[in-house]
Amino acid sequence: SSGINAEYGDQRILINTDHWDPKTGCVFFYTGNEGAIELFAQNSGLLFDLAPDFSAAVVFAEHRYYGSSLPFGTVNASFADPAHSRYMTVEQAMADFADNIVWLRSTMLEVSDV
Repeated sequence: SSGINAEYGDQRILINTDHWDPKTGCVFFYTGNEGAIELFAQNSGLLFDLAPDFSAAVVFAEHRYYGSSLPFGTVNASFADPAHSRYMTVEQAMADFADNIVWLRSTMLEVSDV
């Protein structure tokens, strides 16, 4: 299916499977920046242009603490306690994206060799 919006805990993921072939395709995984993921998805035409040639799924994962991916539910709750900022690191973002890929492969994209 195309244009699926999936929630991964408190982190949003946008998935387009218009050209996805689970047997031969790949996944183009866009790691989110400092903003709402929809803006990046709407302005990243190259990934969508290349997807048919690679039988690819196109996935955009929103960066924790940006857009609607707030780890403590709201902007106030996520930023009010300075201790919460310990999760706003490059290492944590990379760990989130690695978890996203494992989840995508085993559930949404139904790849069996995880």
